[in-house]
Amino acid sequence: MKTDFKLTGLSKPNRMTCEPLHNENIFWSETSMSKERFDALFEYSKDNWHDKKIAEIEHEGIRADGTPINPIVINVRELH
Repeated sequence: MKTDFKLTGLSKPNRMTCEPLHNENIFWSETSMSKERFDALFEYSKDNWHDKKIAEIEHEGIRADGTPINPIVINVRELH
């Protein structure tokens, strides 16, 4: 299943900090992005966190707190 979440942070080598869209229950996710794509997103985001970013995440279900089970980020996009 796929669901959108808020992307709130990046850390190398390929981890992302995310939250459900409707609460602030932080979780960490791996990504299926290539190293080059992740590094480009990392560099772009350094001075550009004022634009909200959405992480599209594949997962095996949602826990009661709104966080995904076995999350993998498959895409990131900005909200304009």
